[in-house]
Amino acid sequence: MSSGTDVEARAARAVVLGLGINGLGVVRALGRAGIPVLGAWTGRDEAGRLSRYSRPVRLTAQRSGLALDDLLHALGGATDRPALFATCDADAAWINEQQQLLQGHFRFHAIERDLFRRLESKRGIVELLREQRIEAPRTEHFESLQQLEERASALPVPVLVKPVDTYRRTLPAGAKNELFSDRVSLLAFVRSHPAHVPDMVFQEVVPSGDGHIHFCTVLMDASGSPVLRYTGRKLRQYKPDYGVTCFGVSEWNAEVADIATRFLQGIGYRGLCTLEFAHHRGTGRYLLLEANPRSYYPNALATASGLNFPLAEYRLLMGEALPAPARQKDGVHWIDFPRDLGSFYRKMRAGQVTTAAWMRSLSKARSFASFAIDDPAPWLDESFALLARVLTFPFR
Repeated sequence: MSSGTDVEARAARAVVLGLGINGLGVVRALGRAGIPVLGAWTGRDEAGRLSRYSRPVRLTAQRSGLALDDLLHALGGATDRPALFATCDADAAWINEQQQLLQGHFRFHAIERDLFRRLESKRGIVELLREQRIEAPRTEHFESLQQLEERASALPVPVLVKPVDTYRRTLPAGAKNELFSDRVSLLAFVRSHPAHVPDMVFQEVVPSGDGHIHFCTVLMDASGSPVLRYTGRKLRQYKPDYGVTCFGVSEWNAEVADIATRFLQGIGYRGLCTLEFAHHRGTGRYLLLEANPRSYYPNALATASGLNFPLAEYRLLMGEALPAPARQKDGVHWIDFPRDLGSFYRKMRAGQVTTAAWMRSLSKARSFASFAIDDPAPWLDESFALLARVLTFPFR
């Protein structure tokens, strides 16, 4: 196990962009394996900036040549290229756009720009799925408010509005998605933001939600063969039913893993990718929702289940021997407590969960977004931030 002193003294062999919950999971997975890590952070809400397993460097929010200069300065002119990890959509896009420049300084998995653009676009991934004959939710796009109004009667209800460009969050107020249960409220929303209509896609809501969203992480080598595969399930999300995982469980699902692998091999994907599926409560079918060409938010759950994806990807990039093949441990529960508290509050207000049932579920958690005995500072930082929010929350 690496010590904090070791992290400061040894030249970084890995660079992790983003030190939120996602990045913290990557930093710990690498640092505990003895790999010196440089972690790049931007905002003080990134608790991973305090982890003992990385040496932090602060970058501007706008990734640019200046950000690269700051990274190279922090690396101290290292001659051997370290592995580079993206933990958010914007950094994955930056690496893809600047891959020719970055390849002179870092090692990372790159995919063709056209393929990446299709994966980052809701329209693009629907087209890819259609080409690969993989089922997806019905998705519509309109070039103008007038076109939408003319065809609104054909839209499925309820409907989920998402940004066309996943990574640039072009919905009003930067929302990830908006749910509408009827056409009246949907039309009121789009009429309030007519200029945003071309930036939106309108997707049918698959009868699934919390407990019925599955994810699969796959690491593909240069030949297109899977090195590691892992599946899990979102038990709760924030916001409920349509958000990021806040309470999840490791759970092997061969059907989901096979669909994910077939899709990635069909499009010629290389590197790490996590795919999300909705399990249709009526038909039992799995519909592919999205593909994330980067590490996944609850990646620490896979590590706690015996599959260290950051370490495997690091060794793949460095040309080192891969970890011995292992099967994931099922039934491991992971929790992001601040977000899960928010999910519980919304569900409790809606009469969907009791306090007692929620408390019983918490007792199952064995893997945590920020808490770690050997690395307490990120958890303390998150706990103080949560306390401040609770004390100022307008309960009513």
